[in-house]
Formats: sequence, structure tokens, C-alpha cells
Amino acid sequence: MIRFLRRIQNFCNQAEVFDVAVVGGGSGGLAFALEGAKLGLKIAVFDYVTPSSHGSTWGLGGTCVNVGCIPKKLMHQSAIIKEKNVSSNPYGWTSSFQEQVDWNILIENIQNHIKGLNYGYKGNLQKQGILYLNDQATFKDNHTLIYGKPDDLIAQDKNKLKELKFRYCVISTGGRPTKLKSLEKHAITSDDIFSLRKPPGKTLVVGGGYIALECAGILKGLGFDVTLMTRGKYLREFDQDIVEMILEHYQKYLKVNIIPQSLPFHSEQKNDKILVKWQSTVSAQEGSGIFDTVLMAIGRQANTKLLNLDKLGVKVNPTNNKIIGNLNGEIERTEIENIFAIGDVVNGIPELTPVASKSGQLLAKRIQLLIRGSFLSQEYENTKLEYSDYPTTVFTPLEYSFVGLNEEQAKAKFGEKNIEIYHSKFVPLEEQLCDQLDENYELLQKKVYVKVVCNTSNNNKVVGIHYLGPNAGEVMQGFAVAVKLGMRIEDLQRTVGIHPTNAEELVLLKVTKSSGGDFEKHGC
Repeated sequence: MIRFLRRIQNFCNQAEVFDVAVVGGGSGGLAFALEGAKLGLKIAVFDYVTPSSHGSTWGLGGTCVNVGCIPKKLMHQSAIIKEKNVSSNPYGWTSSFQEQVDWNILIENIQNHIKGLNYGYKGNLQKQGILYLNDQATFKDNHTLIYGKPDDLIAQDKNKLKELKFRYCVISTGGRPTKLKSLEKHAITSDDIFSLRKPPGKTLVVGGGYIALECAGILKGLGFDVTLMTRGKYLREFDQDIVEMILEHYQKYLKVNIIPQSLPFHSEQKNDKILVKWQSTVSAQEGSGIFDTVLMAIGRQANTKLLNLDKLGVKVNPTNNKIIGNLNGEIERTEIENIFAIGDVVNGIPELTPVASKSGQLLAKRIQLLIRGSFLSQEYENTKLEYSDYPTTVFTPLEYSFVGLNEEQAKAKFGEKNIEIYHSKFVPLEEQLCDQLDENYELLQKKVYVKVVCNTSNNNKVVGIHYLGPNAGEVMQGFAVAVKLGMRIEDLQRTVGIHPTNAEELVLLKVTKSSGGDFEKHGC
């Protein structure tokens, strides 16, 4: 390490360089840059968005701001507003409400909000003295970036390309949606849906991850006919008890058409419609349908192909193009000691905005300590992010939030005999005036479900909390702190609840799954 720092210092004495070059202006890159500038680092940020196959492009801020968390949550809120209006009659409000959202108004307002965020990020970079370059950058060597417009980089036009020298580089280029060849010509992705110029109409959503489930739920909530299809399990990395409840809610309550275990093998344009043919992944059965829009959400690939990483010797996972780091126990550090990677571009870490932001902020402190020569200090060790016990929320119409392990993961890690589950299911008070009947005249009620996963071999330590219900993210944020601090089930049980709320059920849990007792609550 000391020899490495001396090489860095000798290089810096030869030419004026930036302390850090950041390639990618998303959540992680911006968090790093703004934190690094506060620490006195000289920073340059490169950010260039290659248009999607449907021509969609966007400004500074990355996936979250432009085609992810922000527009998704705003659309989700639009669907919630409609649902609350529909359910308002039992509360004494009589008002008419349109069946389908005014798509043009919604999209215009969302895009205007995003443009304001883009502008704000540019202003913050300028205010902090950070150089922002709207150019594609690629590595010449481990201390030099070549940058310019993509066509000039491909043509290697030396008259139009420039170079930038750096001590350290942080790669934060994020990812882009994976595409199915059978749908590629006719389908859009999450890169396109939030700026789509016309209403999506009857939509087929292909995919089983959280992006597919969220988009399907949002579009259905906005009044569109939705079909959901995946080749295997839905939300395979999530708690399967809760996944079953989400799917039941989609089918029974929302009337989403779910096609199980199938995959499209053909698509073609039929006037202004799209014909899609699919086949079951467990039998020879085939099916077909005609849709206005087809949305692919089958996963994401890291955006690293244009960086010349093979030239440097940086390892990349060939299946997803993600960078394999973990040099000297630092998951964000590549084999090239002065090159780091953060966020969705790193192999083996959760693809979550807060994770990228937090790792960016901590890495800025770590690089500043490297420059100061304090890399052997405890302060340096304290700037390494723990990629565990992180909370997240899936913004399906009935929201799902959790922190820590799900039941299956906990049993695999600690052994089934060492895991106890506390759970409860109930109709939230705010829904108890809103009974609905299905086509068979059976009562339809939206129910909240909570589950706490405990490790009995470690003093009943809580290793996972799961909540399915309204305002899930708001509920889980506080509990995430308690889990991080090593909370036990007894700590929950001796906490006074806030009444009447849905969150209080987490401190009232008594029924264990192993007991087989009735976990459905029928009173206040």
C-alpha cells in the first residue's frame, strides 16, 4: 500500500490531475462527488446517457431520478389517490372519478419535476466546484480517461477527443434493462414507460422481479388492462409467504391477468397493436395475445461495455457485466488499486439507491484518508459499508417492506430448528368500512401481514422483519435501525405501541408459526 501511494504521488508531481474522476452521475456517483468536495477533493464527474432503443434519454441523476424510484413513486401515488377516492363513499364522500388516468397530464408533470431535479444536481455540482462533463468517458490507462461523444470515441477521432488525468477513479455507471430477443423490436422497458407519449393501453408486462411487479400494479391502478408473465417464480429473492399474498391481491382484488411460468418466443406488429406468442416453461402449451404495449422487465445489465475495463485488467462478471471487486476486503475496490466501483455496477450487492448513495459517501471519506496516508487507521475501517440488514420497499399496490433476512434465507443460514417466526394478519382500521364483494359474492378485504424472523440460537435476535400493507416504507425505516442494533423479539414485545396504527402490530406479536395458532386478528 505504501509503495502504491508513492507511485500515485510521483505521478501527481508530473502533471496537474484531479483527485478523483467519477464516471457516472447517478445516485452513487453524485453522493460520492458532493461528499468528496466537502472533504476538499478535486473532482470531475462524467455522465452521458445512451438513448434507449425507443429513443428515450434523460439528464443528470441516474436511473433513480429519471427512470426509477422518483417517477415510479409519483405514478404509484397517482394510483393510490384514485383508490382512496373510489373507497371514499363509506366515509361520507360522494364524488365521481374517472376510470383511467389522464396520461398526458401525469407524464408532463412527472417529467417537469424530474427536469427540476436534473437542474438542481447541476447547480449543486457547480456550487461545490465540481467539474461536470456531459460526455462518454473510457479508460486509456489507470490514470487517464479519454472522453467525448460516443461516435467520436468509436471513430477514435483524436481531434474531437480529450483526456483527463486522475489519482483515483470511481465507476458508478449503473445498469440498463436486459432485453429479450423475441420482444426487442416491439417492446419498451422501464427506460421508456415514465416518459411514454401516449397512454400504454392494454399492456403485457414480462418479468418476475420488483420492477415488473411494481409497473404492473401501477398501470393497473391507473386504469389500464394488465397481463403479467414470467418464466419462473415472482420475486424469487423475497419472502414467499408475502409474495403469494401480493399475487393473490393482484388476481382477486385488482383483476390483473397472471400467466404463470411462460416466456414469449415471438412478437410482431399488427397495425398499431403488438401480437405476442408465448410458451409454457413447464409444458408444451402455447398461448398468444394482442396488446397495445409490451413492457420488458426481466433484469438489468451493468453499463460497463464502453469503459475498456479489459484493457486495465478489471474483472467483470460475463453474465451481467458487473465489476468484481473486493480487493483487500473492500468490495468496492477493483484489482487496480486506484480504481473503485460503487452502486449497481458492482457484482453481488443490492441494486438499491440508498445503498449506492451510502457507499458513495463512505468511499469519499476513505479515498480522502488514502490521500492523507491514514489508510491504516480505525477511521479508515469505519468507512467500509456493511452490505447487510438493509431495508427496502416494493411499491406494489399493497406495499411490501422488509429489513434483514426472509424466512427461507434465515433457515438456510442458521438452520431450520434455530428459527422461530412470529406473525399476524389483519384488516387495517382504515379499510374496515370499505368491504367489497367479488363475483362469487365473497368478501374482499385488503389485509396487512407482519412477520418477524428470530434466531433462537442467538438469544432470539431479530434477523428479519417483513410488513405487507399501507405506507410500508415509512413503517420499516425506524425498525431497520433497531435490527441494525441487534434487537431481540423481547425488545419488540416490551415496546408500547401507537394506537390505532398498523405498525403497532409488530410490538404486539405473540403467535408463532411453529405453534400453528390462528394468526389472523379479528378485533381492535
